[in-house]
Amino acid sequence: MTRFAFFLALLCTVHAETPTGLLAVKSAAEKLGQRPGMKSARVGVALLRLGANSDVVVDVDGKKSFIPASTTKVLTSVTALDALGPDFTFATTLGHTGTIADGTLTGNLVIKGSGDPTLAEYGWDDLFEKWTAIVKAASIMKVEGQVIGDSSFYGGQPRPGNWSWKDLGNYYASGAQGLNFFNNTFRVRFLPGKVGGPAKLLGTNPELPGVTLHNEILTGSASSGDQGYVYAAPYTNEVRLRGSIPSGSTFTIKGALPEPALTCAQLFHQYLTKAGVPVSQEASTTRSAGETTPPITTLTTETSAPISNLLQRMNHKSINLFAETILNRTGKTHGGNGSTASGVTAVKAYFEKHGIIASGFDMHDGSGLSSLNTITPRQMVYFLKAADSDTHAAILRRSLPIAGRTGTLKSVAVGTAAAGRVRAKSGTLSRAKCYAGYVDASSGQRYAFAIMVNGYTKKYSDVKPGIEAVMARMAEL
Repeated sequence: MTRFAFFLALLCTVHAETPTGLLAVKSAAEKLGQRPGMKSARVGVALLRLGANSDVVVDVDGKKSFIPASTTKVLTSVTALDALGPDFTFATTLGHTGTIADGTLTGNLVIKGSGDPTLAEYGWDDLFEKWTAIVKAASIMKVEGQVIGDSSFYGGQPRPGNWSWKDLGNYYASGAQGLNFFNNTFRVRFLPGKVGGPAKLLGTNPELPGVTLHNEILTGSASSGDQGYVYAAPYTNEVRLRGSIPSGSTFTIKGALPEPALTCAQLFHQYLTKAGVPVSQEASTTRSAGETTPPITTLTTETSAPISNLLQRMNHKSINLFAETILNRTGKTHGGNGSTASGVTAVKAYFEKHGIIASGFDMHDGSGLSSLNTITPRQMVYFLKAADSDTHAAILRRSLPIAGRTGTLKSVAVGTAAAGRVRAKSGTLSRAKCYAGYVDASSGQRYAFAIMVNGYTKKYSDVKPGIEAVMARMAEL
């Protein structure tokens, strides 16, 4: 390499972020707004240079409010790491009230949760086998009382009040409970009939004693996919199944458990009975009893993985249950009562702590399922900038999927300059698609970015190439 070529290469490295490159990003954002289905849509893009010369270098409607969908989980993640720390774990306690004499517990077995979203997430047999052995080891061979599920840790409102009725009964809107169990979901199995005719309800897993299922599911064509919806409110004993499933073999859809704490208590009651430990009264919950549990004698405690692990799973798979319970726990640690509102207060405090103007920002849940959430692209990148200077910045970055590689971004920007260089959380709601995260540009400069599209009328596949083009131009800086 000649001396002139060396200095030219050095100059290009130092000044890789050229006006032409930034104009290319802005042009790509503007072209995104001209794609099919975007005539009545809105596009917001903000790109912020990180480091010593930090500044917003691209802004397309960056001060306008957008529905962020699941990019809301970025706010939940950052605030949780700040308030709880990466090593925080959730605990679930199995204990009892009363006295033990001659092999009989005169009192209740109590399962007391503190919001662990992973309790029995893959099934309950191993957990209940362990708990039953511990009960027997405590010389309890008979229970003169009940198995009680205590879900009082977060109060009595398990879902944000403004979630859509169409969502409430479905697995992705299972909400946050003090005692979460089996992802707060149940499976419903059907046998399809003739196309256009009813599908036969075969049963649920787990069983739901006392709950009546009204089956209105029809059979669609073999290519129609899962169009089945569960309509139910928390604590209900009436569940309606509507929509359609594809014709062919048996088919399963998932719903939100009406009361996870009750299901947990009922199933453990059944397991104990089969294992030779009879329980004299039916399982119940503290909510049903209308009172709090008296102090319990602990038999064992289950502990979740560290929150750093949970955030990685949450952001890679966009798990709403994790987001809601983590937001609530953040709110409780911040001095609130563990409600959604207390979690939102903690997020707003983070805004204030880092001098981010909150005008136009509105938050109603931790997962982004609410269509009333709003944030500006500028607020999002300023939030990401603040997070990047925090102690746990590396943990947040690792929790975000990589474009073209992992999680919900595995099929995004494949074969473009953005593949492997963009780490971001995606967000999807009806007619809304958003991305927020970080770009490691080819020059070595790092950026925080937000791309928000609201109101498109075509398929996402018509919008996706435009979003990928914006990501690619960012990565090429």
